Amino acid sequence: MAVLKKQNCCIFKPKNDMCDTCTSYESKNLTQDQYDIHRKDIQDMRSEKLIDIENAKSGLHLLLCIDMQAVKLIAQTNANATYYKMKLQVHNFTIYNVISHESDNFVWDETDGTLVASTFATCIIKYIKNSIKKSPNIHHIIIYSDGCFYQNRNVILFNAILCLCVQENITVEHKYLIVGHTQMECDSTHFLIQRKINKRQINFPSELSGLIRESRKNPFPLKVHHVDYKYFLDYESIPKRYVSIRPGKKSGEPTVNMIRALAYDPSGIIYYKTNINDDYNVLPQRTQQKNRDLHSYIPKEYQYPKRNGNTCRNLNFYFRLTATAFMIIYPLYCRFCCFQMNYFVFLNQFNLILFSRIK
Repeated sequence: MAVLKKQNCCIFKPKNDMCDTCTSYESKNLTQDQYDIHRKDIQDMRSEKLIDIENAKSGLHLLLCIDMQAVKLIAQTNANATYYKMKLQVHNFTIYNVISHESDNFVWDETDGTLVASTFATCIIKYIKNSIKKSPNIHHIIIYSDGCFYQNRNVILFNAILCLCVQENITVEHKYLIVGHTQMECDSTHFLIQRKINKRQINFPSELSGLIRESRKNPFPLKVHHVDYKYFLDYESIPKRYVSIRPGKKSGEPTVNMIRALAYDPSGIIYYKTNINDDYNVLPQRTQQKNRDLHSYIPKEYQYPKRNGNTCRNLNFYFRLTATAFMIIYPLYCRFCCFQMNYFVFLNQFNLILFSRIK
């Protein structure tokens, strides 16, 4: 084990969830020919990624992988009364540089943003802009991700990236991994975070951000951006060169989930391919706004919807009140009661009162 740790290796533990296609083949519900095509697509995508990694090592382009970590519920305590009470949802969107191993984690809770396309588009666009400022010689960016529709495969994100390419005069390729085989480098970040927060008492979202930052030491700590509603921009309002992202028009023609890669050109054109080994084809435009100028357009701040607003505000209030307990109530309690109480014992008792008020 010492040798493995020294070489930064570990023994792989298979996950419980498996690819639906592979599972169907094992249960003899899929033919051998269909399974061979599936395995060939997987190998082609992995070979394509290895080629992109080698090309990115030259420094000519930026290679990224993006993914969303499973939602975390805060507070994470051992108090029995909090188990059935409503908790605050905290999200972590990770952008991982495959070459430099820099991992940027964008953390927010449900009081500051929802899981909509503009939220993810804001994180991606701002990250790319900052990367271009740091390395002005980069003019080509490659992104790998899964095929989650509201996150990575929607018309809002497509138009946002296209607007960025027109303004910054860069090209972006977005490649989608095969469903069920979306293993990426950013998964290692999520594993480290989960290992760090397991069996830990977490009372505020800010504590989670600190634990994320401490989850990795080598080659350097993880970067955490604790963002709020002022950070997100409304990319739904930008001029849409493309109002539909489906390559085909009729039944039997290519659909959105068949897109394997997209290429954004500074001229305002999107190219696509349904097989990673094929050449790019022009994505058909279905819009009346082809001549809209994207060079100087700046999106507005995103307006957070008021759905469940009262509940979110109440949760936020209770978490702020718990923080006040740490800073004010606890020292006064110990002083007037003439004895010292453990922080976590006091906080558990305080949480029993707070969460009993949340319906």
